[in-house]
Formats: sequence, C-alpha cells, structure tokens
Amino acid sequence: MKSTVVCFGTLLMTCATQAALTDGTYTEQVVGHNAPMTVSVTVANQKITDITVKELETLGVGKVAIAKKRAEIIERQSLGVDTLSGATFSSMALLKGVEKCLQKAGASSDDIKAFKSRKVMHDTTPRELNASVVIVGGGGAGMAAAVSVSYTHLRAHETGRNLV
Repeated sequence: MKSTVVCFGTLLMTCATQAALTDGTYTEQVVGHNAPMTVSVTVANQKITDITVKELETLGVGKVAIAKKRAEIIERQSLGVDTLSGATFSSMALLKGVEKCLQKAGASSDDIKAFKSRKVMHDTTPRELNASVVIVGGGGAGMAAAVSVSYTHLRAHETGRNLV
C-alpha cells in the first residue's frame, strides 16, 4: 500500500498542468548578494530551455550556486528547488529572476504556484550520528563553527546537505 501512495504522489507531481508560456527569451533584473543580477530565461514548447545569468556574485560560492541551481531548475522544470547553504541570497535571487521571467512569458499566479509546488522530496529517515558537536547548516556561521571545532579534539557532523 505504501508504494502505491508514493507512486500516486509522484504521478500527481508529473501530471500537473503546464503553464501557457509564450516562446521567447525574457530578461529581468533582481537584487543579488553583491550587486544587481540580470536573469534571462528562454522558453520553447512550454518549457524552460535555458537560463543565463549576468552577475557579480562571489567566485566559488555564489557563482557555483547559480550554476547548480540554474541546471536544476531546467532539469526539473520547477521553481521548487532548494537554495544552496552558504549562497542563500544568490540562490533566492536566481529563483526570483526566473519567476519574474516566467510571468513575462505569460505564467499566471496559479502557474507560478504550480512551478513552486514541484518540490524535490528529500529522505527524512532518522539517522543516528556519533558526534560531540552537531553543526546545523553550512552558511557563514556553520562554516566558522566547523573551523573552530576542527581545532579541538571534538568530532563534528555538519548537517547542511547542499554545501557549495
């Protein structure tokens, strides 16, 4: 019975109606972490086929997050992707830029809700960890905590899944 429910849930996500998007390339400027970010989204045959970004995000952090999230949005045809720990603002700016571009392409507010509802489901099985310290998240504070713990004899476990 459980596998039937899982399959049914997956089917519902896949069968969601597509937005009536007009083919073309749409551009929007949003506020990035370091400076304004220009996001361009190409739509063809009711699908996001390309996303280009002109930005001044941090090399090795924001730039990596944008590249990963850009690919994930295109692959999943979804705005329901997670932001990347350590590059949350850059990830959120990209998602907002794509959303605004989709609106320009003809997506209604209901269409945008549908794009956001196509979320990635993560494994939520409880895990037992053997650690003296647990660091939740991999942003600036989490990374600083991990570096501090590395100077001690304590064993740490970092829980951020999407580290850059």
